Amino acid sequence: MLIARGQRIMGLFFLLLIGVSVVSYLMLRHTARLRFAVAIHALPEAPDGRLPADRPFVVRIEKASAGRSPYRAAALLLGGDGRPLSPPRLLTVHPGPGGRPMEEAAFPPLGQVPPQRLIGAVVMRLPDPTPAALDRVVRAAGEGGPMHMVFSRIQTTCQDLGGFAEIVMSEVRAP
Repeated sequence: MLIARGQRIMGLFFLLLIGVSVVSYLMLRHTARLRFAVAIHALPEAPDGRLPADRPFVVRIEKASAGRSPYRAAALLLGGDGRPLSPPRLLTVHPGPGGRPMEEAAFPPLGQVPPQRLIGAVVMRLPDPTPAALDRVVRAAGEGGPMHMVFSRIQTTCQDLGGFAEIVMSEVRAP
């Protein structure tokens, strides 16, 4: 009787362990779809990794997530003071090196070094990036502020719109 009871407890424990594993796997899989790798590249590529203010550049979604999301992506540039430097641009999907899909948006040269010599590119994936939705994101950036606070406001707005956002920052050097 004691052995049968122990086997039942172990069986229930085993089922609980399997249930927790399945739920954890599904949650990790869902959050992995929300994450994506974002980068800023000068055209042509700068050797020191910093963006020259006098060259055009691209904001790019790289790696496996590029071109595979059902959501459309848009990029918003922020200066070091958190203020938008340009209106949001939709990223386009095209084959990259080796035939793998890549999403990117091209931006003209900045012309001058932004405040704090930093630029932040916020890439948002939204189910429907209409002009009204993108305007709402720009209004969330507001009058700027610390970059992490501005990104937090943008991320909250994107979540309200059913999407999500990532940010990448880069140092800008004088021409």
